[in-house]
Amino acid sequence: GIRIVCDLDEYAEEGTDVVSDEGTSCGRAAGLTSDGEEFYEPQVKWPEPPVFPSDIEWTSIANNLAYRILMLPVRARDVNRDIVMSSEHSFPPGYEEIFDARMEGYAKLALTALELAKEIRDNFKYPQESTRFNALSDDHKVFLNNKIKEIQMRQGKSEIDFSKSVRNSEI
Repeated sequence: GIRIVCDLDEYAEEGTDVVSDEGTSCGRAAGLTSDGEEFYEPQVKWPEPPVFPSDIEWTSIANNLAYRILMLPVRARDVNRDIVMSSEHSFPPGYEEIFDARMEGYAKLALTALELAKEIRDNFKYPQESTRFNALSDDHKVFLNNKIKEIQMRQGKSEIDFSKSVRNSEI
């Protein structure tokens, strides 16, 4: 369980880095065309889907929890495909669709990873902390939830759509 928690914490941190990436460098658009026009360009590469060690004793974890953990890489690949697909409808200088897909997708993945790590900690009575963020940190979760809400509101989705989206994103 300890190794899974560490992997989930790291994945949540890397996902939060993606959510925080607005395509800027030193406060300006990060990209520059040969004509001198600025455009927003991702500065943080999305993390690889988590890979869990093969020697984990999965039978020590409740079936439902183990299933949700093992589905996280599948969901991560789905998010990555959504990001790539959004690039077909995204244009300079802002590339809003790409950034929205990255931020919303990775906010949901990071929240899921944090919740899964918390469940493992609770089940095995591990300390409730992680390396960079407290796994129970309201600020961290508020940041991620606010980013999802901000994107969905900008896209014209209602508060009801937001609630359904967060519920459906939970594994």
